[in-house]
Amino acid sequence: MKRKALGILGLAALVAACASYPAVNLRAQDAPAAGAQAEPTPTPTPLADQDLIVSINGKKLTVEQLRFLALTRRSPYVARFAANAIPSMRGEELTDLAKSLGVYDALAAEAKEKGVEPTDEDKAKADQQLNQFLEGIVFRMVITDQLKPPTAEELDAAYEARREKEFKRLEELRMRHLYVSTYEEYRAKEGDTLESIAAALGGSDDLAMKILDDATKKPRIESYEAPKDDPEAKSDMPLPPRALTEGELLLVPSKAKIESAKAKAEDAIKRLQAGESFEKVAMEVSENENPGKLWTIRPETQERSMMEELLTAFNELKDGEFSQPIQTKHGFQIVKREGYQAKSYVSREDAEAQLKSIVEGEKRQGLIDAFFEKYGNDPAVVSIKEAAVLARGEDAKPEDVLATIGEKVYVRKDVAEGRSAPTEKDLETVDSFRKWLLGQRSSKQEIVEGFKKSQKLGELDSAKQTRELALATVVATRYLDTLLADKASALSEEEIRKYYDENISYYRQSAAYDLVAVNAAYDPALEPADAKAKAIALLEEKAGSIQTVADFRSLADEMKANAAATGRSGALGMISPDNLPEEDRKAVEAAKVPGKSAIVAGDSLATIYWVDSKREESTEPFDSVKAAITDILGKRVRGDAETAIHVDYKEKAEVEALTK
Repeated sequence: MKRKALGILGLAALVAACASYPAVNLRAQDAPAAGAQAEPTPTPTPLADQDLIVSINGKKLTVEQLRFLALTRRSPYVARFAANAIPSMRGEELTDLAKSLGVYDALAAEAKEKGVEPTDEDKAKADQQLNQFLEGIVFRMVITDQLKPPTAEELDAAYEARREKEFKRLEELRMRHLYVSTYEEYRAKEGDTLESIAAALGGSDDLAMKILDDATKKPRIESYEAPKDDPEAKSDMPLPPRALTEGELLLVPSKAKIESAKAKAEDAIKRLQAGESFEKVAMEVSENENPGKLWTIRPETQERSMMEELLTAFNELKDGEFSQPIQTKHGFQIVKREGYQAKSYVSREDAEAQLKSIVEGEKRQGLIDAFFEKYGNDPAVVSIKEAAVLARGEDAKPEDVLATIGEKVYVRKDVAEGRSAPTEKDLETVDSFRKWLLGQRSSKQEIVEGFKKSQKLGELDSAKQTRELALATVVATRYLDTLLADKASALSEEEIRKYYDENISYYRQSAAYDLVAVNAAYDPALEPADAKAKAIALLEEKAGSIQTVADFRSLADEMKANAAATGRSGALGMISPDNLPEEDRKAVEAAKVPGKSAIVAGDSLATIYWVDSKREESTEPFDSVKAAITDILGKRVRGDAETAIHVDYKEKAEVEALTK
């Protein structure tokens, strides 16, 4: 049973108390030890937590005590073991773990010989560790000892109850997509109307209506008035022609763009039919985001439904086939069907493991609920002071004790000033006050503490022995840290200098420039030479008079706002010249600092840089990194020394397996 699953059950106190002990593992659950055989021998029947398993230096330990030590004693060897595997450990594996844990007994004994006595802080830490151990016992008593494995009938019932919600496989359409737009950018001129633009771009009524439809998405029509009772309403009727703002940017369909988009789509089909991959063609042709990406569409959960034309085409294809160009209102599209999954359900057999986890979780939750119900009403754990709760007026004194849970005392004044003070209704009866009290988050933990006290768990022989082990652990850890610190402090100047010299390349800083870039993309509608000349002219016009980095950044923001026309612009930060294209590097290195570079004409855009500062190539001096190197080497020395100490002291531990 993987006890850390309790962490999601929602009852904070018992969950936190119980899960804090067994949930921690030393490695992945059930991980094999290093060098384990491919076909291990059958796992022995696990021992119960309270069964004796091993003797370490004369102390006979139970499974839960050994697990406790494995979780609290630091060791290079313990990392090979999983705490939850301890009940099934036998033979050499068990004795090897026990010896590595026994190192701390030898260290504690040596510390005592050298006059190292437990401090008050050591004792407080040991008490905290003991409390952790006792919480493990609570976990066992409340959960482990009571939890019964789920029956087939319980699993069947859980499957039927969750079949629709948790075990349904939704219908899935897996496809790739290629898209060529039939829209182009158009800047309105003085006197333009939507109809005049449509006439200029193709002259058809259909195009005019598409422009009108597009305009309705963001109505800015001077003659259009929304209903007075609903200012946000939008008319379903096509909008009338409107006067446009000069320079306004519209995305409009044109006859020429439709013809070119159709030609591009048909050329893509030829390439696909010739055997080129859909992903490659889409990357080079498609104008949508993530061209060629595999999309998984689940019609039941999609916020927006798939376009009817594309869905029809998809359903007519077989897996691996692609459609002919499909004209939609947005452009020409090609889809490739990659796969289809009809709606279905995970079978009862395939859901077995998940069902067991679900049912065990519910049973665990039931045991937790029953625990708090039982001990929340147990006078030995929760004591309600009836007279104080029912007192009114002058009889209700601030210092009155209303209740105690374990050692926690609830005083009227403190309760009234708390974050969730009881109401008058909560104080009407003892039962209503108890309900309020047990509903407080802190009370859950106090009930666990009260339960431990009522059951006298701290007086158990195993608890007393564990307290001794915990104190030995704390003292040995402090003593070990002192030994390791002495080793680390013995580092010489020569050792530190040697590390610096051997790793000098790490401390070198290459030259770098603080750059801001402004880009102008080439217009795909123009011939390459004309497009390049247009982009260079635009940068010369925009950047020619700029003399400060602030103005250059403002220009970058302006150009970035029109990304479709200008490419990406903005601050690049500190950039090594080696990370720039060759021509860009030359332009940056030749620029005045601070100042503008020459314009660089690339394959698809022109770029101009502002070089704000330059960092010269340098090497961090030894004195500035000495402390950091000392820390690095100190950790290395400590690690090596700790391993050596464990190797040495491990052989001093006397262990004996108490089970076959």
